[in-house]
Amino acid sequence: MQKKKMAKTALLTVVLLFQSYILPQNKNEFNFDTTPRQSTISVTIGGDFIVSGSFPAVIGERVDQFVTRIFNVAKSERVGTTASAEQKEMVFKQLADFTKREIKIKRVSGQILTIDLEKYRLTGDYSQNPYLQNDDVIIFPFNDRERNFVFITGAINRNAS
Repeated sequence: MQKKKMAKTALLTVVLLFQSYILPQNKNEFNFDTTPRQSTISVTIGGDFIVSGSFPAVIGERVDQFVTRIFNVAKSERVGTTASAEQKEMVFKQLADFTKREIKIKRVSGQILTIDLEKYRLTGDYSQNPYLQNDDVIIFPFNDRERNFVFITGAINRNAS
């Protein structure tokens, strides 16, 4: 009798283990993640930007892609708490008012890069949109609308230089 009971218990254990660990093939069941993870690096944002702190970035990600992603996440979090359409429009304008020129990237090696994302967006010049490296620090300068402007009269040929 004792052997039959032990055999039933062992069989039940095997069946339960089979159902719990072998049958699920994706992460939606039992939260097992079966997809390979991409390697990530840590990048810090500081200065006059919508949000500051350290954020994960994917190896091979460029500055513009990273900044746009972080900006959109922070913007959606802030706008989600705003009630009226007028307030949302005002928040959008305030959030988008960060400079895209003279951005400093400090590397672990001590190298300091100065990039111009506005120039990259206008010309596609990849030298203004470098790949991120682990522990990069991106510093956005203060956007002073009172002093940072150019007044042009007459016809111009749009050139981003």
